[in-house]
Amino acid sequence: MFFAHAFFLVVARMIATRARRRQAVSFANDNGLVIRNQSSAGRDKPFKSIHGPPRAVEKICENSCSPMPYRKAEAITRTIRECCSQLDALEESLRHDIGITSAMRAVLELLRERGAQTVPHIARARKVTRQHIQVIADRLLAVGLVRIKENPRDRRSPLLELTEQGGKICAELRARELTLLNELGRTLDDRDVEVTLSTLSAFCAHLGRKRATVSRPHSGEAASQ
Repeated sequence: MFFAHAFFLVVARMIATRARRRQAVSFANDNGLVIRNQSSAGRDKPFKSIHGPPRAVEKICENSCSPMPYRKAEAITRTIRECCSQLDALEESLRHDIGITSAMRAVLELLRERGAQTVPHIARARKVTRQHIQVIADRLLAVGLVRIKENPRDRRSPLLELTEQGGKICAELRARELTLLNELGRTLDDRDVEVTLSTLSAFCAHLGRKRATVSRPHSGEAASQ
């Protein structure tokens, strides 16, 4: 019985190892990489690395058992997207009866936090185009949630500020949000939150650095055209 059990474990481990190896080979083929085996006889032995274009080369594993690096980032990315989708749906339900969009709400919140702002300042803060914010500002002006205020520093670029009604809507939405967040917060462990925030902060910082390096060549090309 002992030997049968041991044999079963060995076979199961071999199957799992080969499955991981096939998965790695498939990933390599899909990304134009070349796998170099330890064995030149074509036997199904563990491999050490994948070779290809400089930025695509990554050491995957020493024994075909460790998870590939991209899977960790992919798992986090998928979870973030799912969370964003769920949060967007919840946020929409909170403001559904008020009749404003998420973009309109974002501008209202920025004005509540920072006071009167110009359209270009709001655009820079939101990392979007001035034209995009101008469309939103026009909608908010039309429903009386913001008003135009003279800008003493630049008369050509007036300030937008909240009206009394705009402030009331911000306060109502914030109260609804806090009720929901309090319910959610009670289900979370303090230590889990600390680890999650640390991981997400590191992930976000890396994405920011990556975005900066990727965007530079394009901005240079655009300037030269």
